[in-house]
Amino acid sequence: HKKVEDAYTKSKTVVVETVIDSSKMMAMGMMGMMPGKSLKSMVDSADYEILKTEFKRVTDYDIAMFDQMKPITTSAIYAMALAEKELEGEGISGNPIDVYFASYGKRNGKEVIELETMMEQAEMLYNGNTPEQQAEMLVKAVMDSVNSTEVTEGILDSYMEEDLDKMWELAGEEEDPLMDMALLLDNRNTNWIGKLKPVLDKGEAFIAVGALHLPGDVGLIELLKKEGYTLTPVK
Repeated sequence: HKKVEDAYTKSKTVVVETVIDSSKMMAMGMMGMMPGKSLKSMVDSADYEILKTEFKRVTDYDIAMFDQMKPITTSAIYAMALAEKELEGEGISGNPIDVYFASYGKRNGKEVIELETMMEQAEMLYNGNTPEQQAEMLVKAVMDSVNSTEVTEGILDSYMEEDLDKMWELAGEEEDPLMDMALLLDNRNTNWIGKLKPVLDKGEAFIAVGALHLPGDVGLIELLKKEGYTLTPVK
């Protein structure tokens, strides 16, 4: 979008949720394992058969490959594959927006700042809930996936139309079992304000975060307004 490109071009600093650190990949992988436990032993046998069938249909992988990984990993793989299927024909592809702007910013000599490290994100995702709770959420998410497609498409349409209020309303209606709003959004938004203030005070910053971090009473827009900042849409 031209207005986004213009704002990005004028910036000297790029702020993203996290910057990929290849040196941490192995540590993240270890954090995602659960020695001595298995997904198959955590869920009802009938539910496991449904998981196995649906996971294969959506991802083309055998769920047994991920049996000793914390279920949040399996959930993420499933959710991403499901989203790709839902977005087919929408013309949306490529890297996540923050990854794109971070890598592009480095190439253009901009200062790139992360709001969280990869390990902080991994700690939140892998250890925010117990493996047993993650398994329970995975089962519910797969069972509900057929009903969530329409809501997901509505959220995407609202995003493309830049209607944050509608997008937030739909996200609340979905009650996604994989999304703990406090864990994934509210707490992080509050933590980010302290990191954003010096960047904003310095000026000429381009900040790219997930759209659901913006709306809501504990969204970045309202939190920044409470700090005395004036926010207006980019035109």
